[in-house]
Amino acid sequence: MNQAQVAMLADPLALRWAGGLLMLHVSTHALATIVPSKLQAKPGVAAHQLVILIPFAYAAVMGTSLYLYDDTVAKFAAGSYADRLYGWSSKCWDLLRFMIGFQLYDLLATTLEPSLRKAEHLAHHGATLITAIYGSDAARPMCLYYCVFFFGIVEISSVPLVLVDLFRQLPTLAGSPLGATLNNQSRTLFAVSFLALRGVAFPALMVTSYWPDMIAAYRNDDIRCSYFAYGWGWFSSAFLTCLQLYWTAKIVRVIARGNRSGRDHSATAHIET
Repeated sequence: MNQAQVAMLADPLALRWAGGLLMLHVSTHALATIVPSKLQAKPGVAAHQLVILIPFAYAAVMGTSLYLYDDTVAKFAAGSYADRLYGWSSKCWDLLRFMIGFQLYDLLATTLEPSLRKAEHLAHHGATLITAIYGSDAARPMCLYYCVFFFGIVEISSVPLVLVDLFRQLPTLAGSPLGATLNNQSRTLFAVSFLALRGVAFPALMVTSYWPDMIAAYRNDDIRCSYFAYGWGWFSSAFLTCLQLYWTAKIVRVIARGNRSGRDHSATAHIET
């Protein structure tokens, strides 16, 4: 990483998101511990799941609105590999900076909470954070167009996942009729949105656009970053794609068994960006 990229860890917008989410996490954890409720069983998990609903919803709304309504993003999509890899958009830039802040918080929260501290989740957060940092050199940011989907639209599936994980970690919440309904509906919404966005659209965009653009940049001797950063782009995209396919296979196996009611929770265990 160069100095500009490392400096992005102290970017004001990224720090506002990271600090704000961390403060909200601490406050929510304290309330969940003190106030008598079913959340007292696992206050750390409850705090994490309730807090991440905010950045997930923000990313989903921002990514979708940019894709549907932003003229600059539309021009990138219709342009050349250089437009998609190196084109500038202030709104996409803000989305990337937000993702750095979010991943800083989420990596810390996941590391500190034992029930969330799993190797694949830590690797996922770490790879996403490093990928965002490598694209964040303010002098020549990269892949801002691809932030719209990979840091935005895919988080649509993460919104219902918040409830899925909350009910999985705190099954007593599903004891009421309302809780049971929310549990079942969130699982259905998550499975449908995950399979569509992360199981199909995620690898499809890699194969049809991102990887061809990376190859085109190499063939045209137009790699505007270090070769290490270019190589990381290949590694992280392949790694994250494999993770999506791995989780997709788990969900498909559960659906194939006709189990959508939550008896087997393995397929929906804390899958997020």
